[in-house]
Amino acid sequence: MNRHNRARDLALVLLVLVVGVLALALVVQQDRRDVHLRALAEQAERQTQMLGELVRVAEARARGEGEPASAATAADDWARPGVDVVRPAAWRAVNDPRVQPGFADGGTVTEAVEAPPGRLTPYLQPDSISQRIITETVCESLAQYDMATLELRGWLAEAWQVDPAGLWLRVKIRDEAVWSDGAPVRAEDVRYTFMDYVKNPRVQADAFRAAMNELADVIVVSEKVAEFRFGAASFIIEALALRNPIVPSHVYGAWGAERIASSTGLLVGSGPWRLERVDVDEQWAAPAPVELVRNERYWGVVPPVERVRFVAITDAAARLAAVQKGDADLARGTPEQVLSVRASADARVSGLAWTNMRSGHAFIAWNIRGRPAADGEQNAPEPLFADARTRRALTMMLDREKLNADLYGGLARVSRGPFPPSQADAAIEPLAFDAGGAAALLREAGWIDRDGDGVLESAGGTPFAFELLYVPGGVLGERLALDVKDRAKQLGIEVTVRATDAAALGAARKSRGFDACIMSLNWSGPESDPFAMYHSSQIASGENWIGYANPQADELIDTARAERRFKERAALWRELHGVLAEDQPVTFLLEVPWIRLVGARLGNVHAYP
Repeated sequence: MNRHNRARDLALVLLVLVVGVLALALVVQQDRRDVHLRALAEQAERQTQMLGELVRVAEARARGEGEPASAATAADDWARPGVDVVRPAAWRAVNDPRVQPGFADGGTVTEAVEAPPGRLTPYLQPDSISQRIITETVCESLAQYDMATLELRGWLAEAWQVDPAGLWLRVKIRDEAVWSDGAPVRAEDVRYTFMDYVKNPRVQADAFRAAMNELADVIVVSEKVAEFRFGAASFIIEALALRNPIVPSHVYGAWGAERIASSTGLLVGSGPWRLERVDVDEQWAAPAPVELVRNERYWGVVPPVERVRFVAITDAAARLAAVQKGDADLARGTPEQVLSVRASADARVSGLAWTNMRSGHAFIAWNIRGRPAADGEQNAPEPLFADARTRRALTMMLDREKLNADLYGGLARVSRGPFPPSQADAAIEPLAFDAGGAAALLREAGWIDRDGDGVLESAGGTPFAFELLYVPGGVLGERLALDVKDRAKQLGIEVTVRATDAAALGAARKSRGFDACIMSLNWSGPESDPFAMYHSSQIASGENWIGYANPQADELIDTARAERRFKERAALWRELHGVLAEDQPVTFLLEVPWIRLVGARLGNVHAYP
């Protein structure tokens, strides 16, 4: 297979990753605009209707079907003998922008994001905006999901082997892959990324390190061959090894762990774009726009779009106005905006809303352990959310169907739990809205108005009063926070709402300096790993910052992660889903669609599953 052709197709596919799931290039197509708008809306609706088919595809992929594995040949001198080699199908442009009428090379694509990214240094900030910029424009992983078929395809890797027992994975890096400074991508870069960078506690990549606990070592077999070694078999070894971005060891190694840990904008990769300026002494920092330029040394075909900008506009109306005026080409819209745009004849903007395998769920996270003792105080405050009955009551007090109708125009779905549809137990129903039942559960958990002031108190006399944090700019944000405040007041609970930014919220979670916060997480694939957030071993230094601990959940997570057989693992996930639905460690709010506003300058726009 011609490597140049594969690189060319990969570059074309990478263009769409700038917006997550939209294929785009600069195309002026003012004629036929009305027809195009209707076609986009119909296409998005068809993609949403395809979810059932996507689940079947995802399940087949999780069983290992569809991966073209075959016995090693004489040409595979890098491979372990006797183990099949996975040779993914070549990347291809699903809708090649270069063959579209009016295609033009160059120019700038500007996306208006709802909040500034927290930090742009890889692995330091888990917020979705930071991760999109890092992993979809500048850095590359060894493999990536095909946007149309959800099959795992090689990116920096051209082939790999997986131990049938699940204890190792060997990968062959593409010979042509280079970093943005022209240095070759080597196996040492892969080893450094995992073992010296993410696994180094001084780098403070806690959230990502917690998800790599099975990884024991990465061995450099040769300049272009690396082998991952695992301490125990797990279903996640392919995703762990192949789906995390690789960083250049000669760049980050020179900076050192302490400088990396305190950085905000040290971003260097092998992808089609690069930061316009990387300066250790004058780094990018929020809320400045993120300015990316075309990587002229890109090892594939250099992308047509010359510059990519991410500009934070927290107000939804202002984001729509920016797209309409041509100041932005893409933006995250609100459901009301999408519905309004679809109903109008406004040729300046089109609206898309569809469900895909990178959608996710919104939730309210409760600090189950409670805040630590304040400076100068010997005793920590009494935890408010330690009792599952209390958390169930807080979920039941919210009318999530009404939230969906009011905030999403019915485009979302009430969430049943943390898993994507391909992994969830379809028989589990969301807790129903029941204010009376919520009040009864609170009384059962010991929350009673003991002094007649209208506020519930615990048996120890602690008033039920808490602060709810949110990051403004999204669909839920302030409106959800105020709804929580109003409904809680009716039950005798005092809620103070406060807006913050992604970086401050991350710091509050890390220090346990919060009571509750509104969050959303995107599913990164058809099967989600709940270990980092819901396993008790991750409370002390991992991503279980809510402090959830249940021995039954721990056992199910451990057993499921070690189970390589899909059918048996799926049954364990369904059982875990039932435990989490009962415990409500967070209030599962809504499964939210992707919502995008697209400006008139962009053509060849498609919604992918």
